[in-house]
Amino acid sequence: MINWLGRNTTSQGPGGLAPLDPLDLGTRPRALADAMPDLMVEAKNLAASLLAGLHGRKRAGSGQSFWQFRQYGSGDASSRIDWRRSARGDALFVREMEWESAHTVRLSVDMSSSMRFASPDAREPKRDRAVVMALALAAMLTKGGERVGLIGGERPKTGHAALNTMALELITRDTDKSGKLRWSDMTAVKPREDVIILSDFLFDEESRSGLVEQLVARGARAHLVQIVDPVEEAFPFKGRMRFQPLSKNSNDITAGRAESWQQPYQVLFRAFTDELRQIARARGWSHTVSHTDRPAATPLLNVHEALSRARDR
Repeated sequence: MINWLGRNTTSQGPGGLAPLDPLDLGTRPRALADAMPDLMVEAKNLAASLLAGLHGRKRAGSGQSFWQFRQYGSGDASSRIDWRRSARGDALFVREMEWESAHTVRLSVDMSSSMRFASPDAREPKRDRAVVMALALAAMLTKGGERVGLIGGERPKTGHAALNTMALELITRDTDKSGKLRWSDMTAVKPREDVIILSDFLFDEESRSGLVEQLVARGARAHLVQIVDPVEEAFPFKGRMRFQPLSKNSNDITAGRAESWQQPYQVLFRAFTDELRQIARARGWSHTVSHTDRPAATPLLNVHEALSRARDR
C-alpha cells in the first residue's frame, strides 16, 4: 500500500470534492512547532475527559499512596500501627498503601511524509492525530504513575516532565526534511515493556517485517495504532485522475476511470488492515484503527484498555 495525492485532470471531480486538486488542501499542514500548543491542549483535555470515566483498581502493596486502614493482625509489624487512628477505639489499626509498580511505556510516532497528509473530510492531518493520541496517552499513563517516553529519545519520565519532553522531541523530529523519519533504534526497549506504534503503516512490506522483528527480538508487548484518512479507505475518486506519490521513490499513476478502481482498491485496503490485525493477534499484541474524520476518544480508550489487559496478563 502506498499513500498517493490524487489530482483530477478533467472538469468533473469526485463527489463531494473540488474538481481540481481535491486533496491538495491537506498536504501542507502547519509546522508542528506552531501546532504543538493547540495539540497539547487538545491532548490534555482528551485525557482528562477519559480519565474522569475510568475507575482505577486498587490493591494493597508497596507504595506511597494511602489506601485504607485495617485492623492489626498476626504477622503485621508493630511499626505499621497507626497510633492516631488506633487511639479512637479499642482496636489497633495499620495503614495499607495502594499497590504501586511504575511501568515503562515507550511510544513511536511516525513522522514521515505520508503522515502529513489530510483530505478535506479529515479533522486533521494524520501526523496531528498521532501526536494528540501520543500526548494524551502519556498524560493518562503518567497520571497513574507510569514512566513514559519516546523510543530513541530521553529516558522515560513521569509527570508533566514526560509530556514536555515528548513535545520537544516530536517538534525536533518533525523538522526532518527527508520525509523518511519513521522509526528510531529500539535497542533501549527492555523485555515486557509496552511499546505503542502510531503510524499509517503505509510503507513497504520489508520495512514492516523489520519493525515486527525488532519488537519481537526486544521481547516487547506492542500496540499498533493505525492512523487512517477517510479517503485512503473509501477511494472516492471519479473520472480521469493522476495520482502522485507522496514519496519520491515512485512514479505518477493515471487512471482513465478512477471509479473502476474503487472496489478492488477497497478490497486491498481491507486486506492490508486485516494483515496488521493478524500480525498483532498472533503475538498477543493489540491493534487499533483511528480514523481522522472521527473523534480520537474511542481508539484512545481502546489502546488504554489494551495496556491494562497486557499488564494484568
